[in-house]
Amino acid sequence: MKNTVLQNDWYGREKISKILLKVAPPVMLAQLIQALYNIVDSFFVGMYSNDALTALSVIYPMQLVIIALAVGTGVGVNTYMARKYAQERPKDAEAAAGCGTVLALVSWALFAALSLIFMRPYVKTSATSPEAVEYAVIYGNIVCAGSIGVFLEGNWTKVHQARGNMRRPMIAQITGALTNIILDPILIFGIGPAPEMGVAGAAAATVIGQICAAVIVSVGAVCKPPELRHMRRFINRIYFFGYSSILMQLLYTVYILALNIILAGFSDAAVTVLGLYYKLQSFFFIPLFGLQTCIVPVLSFNFAKGDGQRCRQTMNLSFLISSVFMLLGIVCFVFFPVPMIRLFSDSSQVIEIGKIAFPIIGAGFVSAVFGIMLPEGFASLRPVLRINAEVRDGKTGALEFNTAAEKADNRGWVNIGRWDDVPFTKDGKKTTFTLPELTISFTGVGIEGGCPAEKDNVGCYYLKDGTFTLVPAEKITANKEFCDCEFAWRFAGGAHGVSLGKTLPAIPEEETTHYEKAAFTVENAAVIPCTQVLGAYQVTFER
Repeated sequence: MKNTVLQNDWYGREKISKILLKVAPPVMLAQLIQALYNIVDSFFVGMYSNDALTALSVIYPMQLVIIALAVGTGVGVNTYMARKYAQERPKDAEAAAGCGTVLALVSWALFAALSLIFMRPYVKTSATSPEAVEYAVIYGNIVCAGSIGVFLEGNWTKVHQARGNMRRPMIAQITGALTNIILDPILIFGIGPAPEMGVAGAAAATVIGQICAAVIVSVGAVCKPPELRHMRRFINRIYFFGYSSILMQLLYTVYILALNIILAGFSDAAVTVLGLYYKLQSFFFIPLFGLQTCIVPVLSFNFAKGDGQRCRQTMNLSFLISSVFMLLGIVCFVFFPVPMIRLFSDSSQVIEIGKIAFPIIGAGFVSAVFGIMLPEGFASLRPVLRINAEVRDGKTGALEFNTAAEKADNRGWVNIGRWDDVPFTKDGKKTTFTLPELTISFTGVGIEGGCPAEKDNVGCYYLKDGTFTLVPAEKITANKEFCDCEFAWRFAGGAHGVSLGKTLPAIPEEETTHYEKAAFTVENAAVIPCTQVLGAYQVTFER
């Protein structure tokens, strides 16, 4: 495992441009081929039947749900593994990979069962003709029940990427795409000994291609999951890093589903045009999603090492690469809509709708660069400072400065400043605490039962005589914690800030002591004296 850690230190020492030029092109090429086989799928199905082409458009949102769950969970595994490699804890990284496999299998089983139950009611919301409905049910049942390859490949690909191995995922996706492309005409039209299966053949070709890709990336990526008693901790961390990617893609799916339902009220041709648009635009967008997943381990590794400059360089270069793809997409959709549509359908109604819709939609591609890249880029950047204020026994005031940290894979807080016997005054609902360097007034009171910010929190670490002591998170049984505040520092140069409800910015006049960024651990956080905790930070009130 030592070599694995050394190999992954490459994320922290090599030039960002060299990292992305090595890591991104194979993934983006594989994604381009993936987009190509989606297009080829529609091409052959369109030759078979216009109703079958509509069926593919109807099922497309379901396929996006599969991708959201599979890839989003994989992103969580990928990011968590990269952080553990950065912290030189390869055993935890491998256990996360094993946990990801379990999650992939469970997710597939649940999704397959639900899709088989609700497929026909779902299809009827987006298609009107009986032929299109039947084709969609057949295609949807096969690709959803057979989606185990997508779920496993989504996890195992990210395992390889977290180790810096982009070659095997690229080979897997290319093999899967080529398998699909070759089998499509054979199974759809019944070439050679194969029977004519129509839209069922297209679905079968898709499933076989996905399973081929999963088999290839399984080599070296199948790891032992953690013990059952530790499984929950790994699952929490994986989805902590992956939920944003899942939600982004699910929201995108809801959007397309809503459009399908609306357009079905006009005609099936309008639904077909929307499906063709998304298949074609994926040729430009999917490589960006590939780039997005490539920058995640780079960002995660360098953020864990405290190197903000390399994080910024990664984002800037990813914006530049993304812009090139989007400009190419604008040219195709604005100036050549009809030739693109004729590749799949010769229906006059489809062409008339498409030649109006394609240029309008394509003109907005450039703005998508930031929409795609930014959320993933900033998913793991969450340093905060929390000020705890409390009145004990109705007589004694107390203040604490705590900052989020991690120790032995336990998430919690570390205390960097503590004051007992703090004078306080009350004026109605307003409680004001006064220290020589700080006055802070709270206008709200915390709720009973526990603070929402304590979720996934083992407690607070206190440093005394060089030893850290963990005090478990307290269950609040009375309205004794405060929230929503105004405060003013009384340091030379005077920093100040006002609560905005959830965030509390601190604005120092000038920096007196600069601390280099380091891993966000208990040990590193405890080095900074509380009187020096100024500069760029946030206090978050989760009320």
